[in-house]
Amino acid sequence: LNSAVVSGYNILYYSSCSSGSVSNWVGVEAPCASNDTLNCPGVPWKFTPWVGAHGGKCAQSGTDFGSYGADASRAAWRIAMDYVLFREESADIIIYDRDGIPDRSAFFGAQSYLNRIVVQYKSHSWCDGGVPGDCMKW
Repeated sequence: LNSAVVSGYNILYYSSCSSGSVSNWVGVEAPCASNDTLNCPGVPWKFTPWVGAHGGKCAQSGTDFGSYGADASRAAWRIAMDYVLFREESADIIIYDRDGIPDRSAFFGAQSYLNRIVVQYKSHSWCDGGVPGDCMKW
């Protein structure tokens, strides 16, 4: 379970913008020498958001690689649920550099990711979501 959490947050770290935005689809790659292995050597997020060194793209559900839409909008909700249900476990995830070496200078987890969205909203919104009706005035 820990490897899935660490991998997921490392992929999020390398595929999200400082605003917290993510695209519908991002890529990871750790090719296996054969199809009968349980795990493959390599750092899956080495080239994220691309699939591999050749800059490959992936897309599903009729949305383009790198675009923002319904698939991308789910990320914030999923991370918020992780924060609510697993606050301590999602607080300080070890971030590895693109060669798989721990980057002790990087601090990342559910709360730090969600804080990116809050800072973006507070810095660039045209309304105050805390004032009823304020966002509907144009």
